[in-house]
Amino acid sequence: MARTLTAQIDKIRQILHPYKDCSGKFLYSAYETLALGDLYFLGINPGGTIHNDPSEVIGSSLELLPGRIKNEFLDDTWRGKKPGTSTLQKRVQKLIQGIGYDIRSVCASNLIFIRSKNLTNLENFNQLCQACWPVHELIITEIVKPKVILTMGTDKKSASGFLYERHYKKFKEDAELTLFASGHGRTRCQYFRTVVNDHPLLVIAVPHLSRHNLSDPAIDHIRSLVEAEL
Repeated sequence: MARTLTAQIDKIRQILHPYKDCSGKFLYSAYETLALGDLYFLGINPGGTIHNDPSEVIGSSLELLPGRIKNEFLDDTWRGKKPGTSTLQKRVQKLIQGIGYDIRSVCASNLIFIRSKNLTNLENFNQLCQACWPVHELIITEIVKPKVILTMGTDKKSASGFLYERHYKKFKEDAELTLFASGHGRTRCQYFRTVVNDHPLLVIAVPHLSRHNLSDPAIDHIRSLVEAEL
């Protein structure tokens, strides 16, 4: 198994080689989460300050991957706050724990691995999605093999938007999209089913947690959706 994972990581390095010197991060969870699991958690892309520090580029994050034990949502310092205490970190913790999972056990990453200050400043969104997607295909079909992808963001510039459009292009039909209340204003969560290289998936998307806080009933509903897939 270890030998197989090493080969898969080498393949990921090859895929991301053109972006190895770009500020960004490959994984938000620990290395040990690159194993069979029910869930794969996806944001859009790493945010924050773009660093010139060589240790903050994608190539370095891949080289240091085998020794990675940190979880970004628990152990990292965001916006100058104590580790794990920023608004976004606490909301992700609440969601993952609320659906019955230990956040340290859930593989977590982003649709796009390149960092930008915000989504508005992320140029070539579609091109970067296409460049990074083969990595996710590998994770979905060979490494984690999740039953559910849980994503942040519900519009076209998000992991769920990319997956929904990809489904249409592949199957020439809309995925059946179901909406339910997030509990934050008029925003909605959504879910649909798709297939990635013969691997069936339930995709559940929540409004981005940097701006929206899910209600307990919304989290309970997400939990019921996940449990129904197990």
